[in-house]
Amino acid sequence: MPSKLSPLPLPLPLFFALALAAAFASLQCNQGTQGLDTGATCPPASTLTYASFGQPFMDKYCTSCHSGKDRPSLTTAAQVKSAASQIMATTAAGPNGTNTSMPEGDDVSTEERTQLGQWLACGAP
Repeated sequence: MPSKLSPLPLPLPLFFALALAAAFASLQCNQGTQGLDTGATCPPASTLTYASFGQPFMDKYCTSCHSGKDRPSLTTAAQVKSAASQIMATTAAGPNGTNTSMPEGDDVSTEERTQLGQWLACGAP
């Protein structure tokens, strides 16, 4: 007598557990653009500093998540400078493109992302 084949290759409880795990994982993934070479450059007359731009930007968009042990901390100028390439790759904009994968769930204007790219290109003074 031929055996009946299950339409699912996995036992039903395992299938549902994997489907639920995949659903939760997809909620954690930000769908923004990441890793573009934005082409951001430092404007010759830039007046952006950590005090005037960097710290207010980080406080508004970053430090609610990036201030503890679980994620890179971005609460000081030195920490921001050491993470500048990652910030550029996830958050900044320039003439060649805009990286939007961070911050999660917040709308940062293109103008602010462009200023971030310029500030980082200036060395995050």
